[in-house]
Amino acid sequence: MKGKRTRANSQGLEGVQQPPRIITGQFKGRKLGVAEGSRPLTDRIKTVIFDVLGQSVKDATVFDLYAGSGAFGIEALSRGASKVYFYENNPEAVATLRSNLAHVGAVQGSFEIIAASLPEAIRQNKISTELIVMIDPPFTQLGKFNLARHLELIGMVVGNASNTDDLPVAICLRLPSDAPLTTQALPNQWQITREKVMGLSKLWFLQSI
Repeated sequence: MKGKRTRANSQGLEGVQQPPRIITGQFKGRKLGVAEGSRPLTDRIKTVIFDVLGQSVKDATVFDLYAGSGAFGIEALSRGASKVYFYENNPEAVATLRSNLAHVGAVQGSFEIIAASLPEAIRQNKISTELIVMIDPPFTQLGKFNLARHLELIGMVVGNASNTDDLPVAICLRLPSDAPLTTQALPNQWQITREKVMGLSKLWFLQSI
């Protein structure tokens, strides 16, 4: 995917938003910058996601796909994730993401920014801990979004891990509430464990069967 594909290529989908902040953990209260035209996770949506994920975030590996300014991944670092991979290839968003990481004092080695096109860039990484994946594609480019391919590549990463048998995987997918995507788009080895509609956003929580 090329061009601007930050988390918010369409302002107005969720109204006027306050600058995102870190809700809890090591970086609690820090406000984050937002790239122009960005659609970061609101505090309300972020709270719901992390309430569902619970203690699984601590010591987990996190893939923040279409990371934008990094609101999800930096929150995960604040809550004790062992490493976060931020996937974002929009230069302005990457610059804001780097600034946000420096602002909160994220330790070098606890994160990596991957400025490459998705979904193929997913295959670049290896994991050895529980994997949490946030998938937040640009709402304006859903016609190009291939959920099955994303899940296939995530499955390949997990399959290549040395401890696959006991390696949990949790995925959160954010879509517009009126997105035409249905459960038929899911490969057989994945299932929705929870679905929640919040304003103009819909959250799917997925796990492998």
